[in-house]
Amino acid sequence: MKRQLTIQRNQEWDKKLREIDAPNHTFWKLAPYMARKNEDTRSRPLHGPQGLKFTPEGKTEIFATKLGDTFQPNHDLYEEQTIQAVRRQVRKAIAQAPQQEPKLTTPKEVAAILRHLPIQKAPGPDRIPNQALKEAPRRLSVFLSLLFNTIFLTQKFPSSWKKASICMIPKPGKNPVFPQNYRPISLLSTISKVFEKILLTRLRSHAESHNLLPPHQLGFRQQFDTELQLVRVVDKLTLSSNNFAYTIRIFLDVEKAFDRVWHRGLISKLIQQRFPDCYVKLIHSYLNNRELQVRYEGAFSESKPIRAGVPQGSVLSPLLYALYTADLPTTPGCSLATFADDTAIFATNRNFHFVHRAATRQLEKIEEWATKWRGCILV
Repeated sequence: MKRQLTIQRNQEWDKKLREIDAPNHTFWKLAPYMARKNEDTRSRPLHGPQGLKFTPEGKTEIFATKLGDTFQPNHDLYEEQTIQAVRRQVRKAIAQAPQQEPKLTTPKEVAAILRHLPIQKAPGPDRIPNQALKEAPRRLSVFLSLLFNTIFLTQKFPSSWKKASICMIPKPGKNPVFPQNYRPISLLSTISKVFEKILLTRLRSHAESHNLLPPHQLGFRQQFDTELQLVRVVDKLTLSSNNFAYTIRIFLDVEKAFDRVWHRGLISKLIQQRFPDCYVKLIHSYLNNRELQVRYEGAFSESKPIRAGVPQGSVLSPLLYALYTADLPTTPGCSLATFADDTAIFATNRNFHFVHRAATRQLEKIEEWATKWRGCILV
């Protein structure tokens, strides 16, 4: 039996290798699988609240339940007065008819985005690959522009685009028996992402023209990168050392930063930042009633609601998060350096007691801000 199984495996590999076709990218799909040396690819059980699950259906439900619990508003940080005020403000803004007209798109703008779509991206729940959009007839841009303009005018984001298909990828070097050792990869509708790119240009233009993003936030901004932030931090430290000053450095990482963004709080801040009300209503519809479905080992979980967080895999999420944290408080004597959800605090002075007081006050202000806006736990 062993000999026959070996012969059968060799025949299957021989057939697979003969079917390799470079133009169809068959080789590049097979290469990562062949590169996994000595890796045990057997299906392992998954440990959930009810014990071990061995079937794909049981595993998907464990993943879906864990992700559903993750995308929830932070219940540890809670300020009832702010929550009620934000609810009234958002309810009033959404109930009113928009006073400002959105900037509509054109077939030319849509066609430019379609031309630059990456073909290696996996399709979302609609199963439409980017390559199909790139190779579609030119009149598709006209039809899509009509669809997108209807969304702009009605401020209603399609419900079918609000469902994310999530694949779970095991983290290298972690025990795959526990669900927390998997990284979720969210797949969204392909056409939805085209519309989000168009909407992003409108939101980014308003944010940049009104200087809504603080100078210390360099994450996901055009013409800024991590190297520039590192140079800025090193320059401050070098200047402090040359002046023989004391420096206190505090590095903060926000736990589940993008996953715990409070939706009503985000809409409230967009209103305060004077974004056109047509875009505010559209973002409210974009975030409201979103769902996720986990796909693992060929099985699909039940849909779970997403009640907090900016959508993973969306081009809008980095900008929305930056706007949500744009009012992060500062203290005299302290400098902030932020890149997305990573924050560094620097307090510098020749008087050590002044440095200590400034750093302490800065942490207190951040804690007050997190409590008010249901921010994530800082660790």
